[in-house]
Amino acid sequence: MKKLLPKWFAFFLLFSEVTLYAQDQSTFADVRYGLDPLLYNGKFYTYFASSETKGSPFFYMPDYAPGFVQLHGLIYTGLALNYDLVNQQLVLQYKIENGGIKHIIISDAWLEAFNLGNTHFEVVTRQDSIKHIYQLIGSGPMHILYAWSKELKLDTRPGAKSFFFSKPMRRAYLSIGKDVVKYFNNKSFVSILDAKNQNRVKKYLSQSHVNVKKAPDAVMEDVVSFLNTPLK
Repeated sequence: MKKLLPKWFAFFLLFSEVTLYAQDQSTFADVRYGLDPLLYNGKFYTYFASSETKGSPFFYMPDYAPGFVQLHGLIYTGLALNYDLVNQQLVLQYKIENGGIKHIIISDAWLEAFNLGNTHFEVVTRQDSIKHIYQLIGSGPMHILYAWSKELKLDTRPGAKSFFFSKPMRRAYLSIGKDVVKYFNNKSFVSILDAKNQNRVKKYLSQSHVNVKKAPDAVMEDVVSFLNTPLK
């Protein structure tokens, strides 16, 4: 990809296979239907792949998930939502008065948190002053953050000309106060903790047969509860 021709060719294929419909990107607030402008003020969602592209850019498949969003301290429930992992955008699907369906991007200006089904996400501003969307596991002084993403890739098999969306990729972090530290496995997870907690957490993970790299959300919620249990 460092050579000019392959890079140019890849971009040519990308724009040939994936259609990004150039619609009006102006802020949208359809007051004619009495929609709350705080919620319905995002841009139209225009990222649509061709029918030949395999997979989906979304976290929740195949349909939109029931959920809620928290905007500027206000919670809006009963929404149909999905999370575009390629573009890091929260998308709202809703019906308009004539029976049609529209998709808009929830503005990140006031977005604080949202749920897709039972999966909870929060918007966190890191030290780089950029807002990041994380799945939140557990509660308390210590908790776990998952950063999810996907990539649009070119099928490199001989003769193939199509694109596909990768499987969801997850980066895991342990949040302690203002510090957010990445971990990869049990060893790096335990090393983040202070000395007085390391031995007891290492023992807990071993006795509970927990692999923090692969453990399901419910198991990691138990781990977070243990982390936040005061030392005796």
